[in-house]
Amino acid sequence: MDVRLSYIPWEQVQEAEIIEMMRLKTGALLAFCAEAGAAIGSGLPITDPSQGSLAALGRFATLCGLAFQLSDDLLGVFGDAQFGKPIGSDIREGKRTLLMHRTLNRLADADRSRMHAILGNAMATDAEIDHARRLIRQTNADQEVRETADAYVSEAIEILHAQLPDSHGRDCLEAWADVMVARKV
Repeated sequence: MDVRLSYIPWEQVQEAEIIEMMRLKTGALLAFCAEAGAAIGSGLPITDPSQGSLAALGRFATLCGLAFQLSDDLLGVFGDAQFGKPIGSDIREGKRTLLMHRTLNRLADADRSRMHAILGNAMATDAEIDHARRLIRQTNADQEVRETADAYVSEAIEILHAQLPDSHGRDCLEAWADVMVARKV
């Protein structure tokens, strides 16, 4: 889905498609890990429909995966050199992210045209990447995506508290959820 979205013109990409891609890309992986771990720990089959707590923990992990992806997209644009991938690579690739989607939807026509000229340009200069960053900040899309990631983590922690008793294990999972949006690399 990530690759398929890259072939769809920006104007046709829907926010829900981007979120679904992130859910299937990272959320589903983390959900399986949470559900499988809970099934192993409880000794019950993962397919047992009476195990609503397994599905809830899967939802917890899915939300953490969404928060991770949003934070990753922000770091890919605003991180520093130690991040591990070239800063601005998502811009040069023209990657369909929630950050870019929200930015493009808020720009005036002239700025949107300028952003389209930079997005997907593998040869975009550092100055052009800096200009794209300024346009993102101008729309406040970066702050909104950060808030969305925080909201996913908050919802995940609510699920965690409803499913697990106060324990060291729950505290560890809560700390892990917080790292999804607090990480620097």
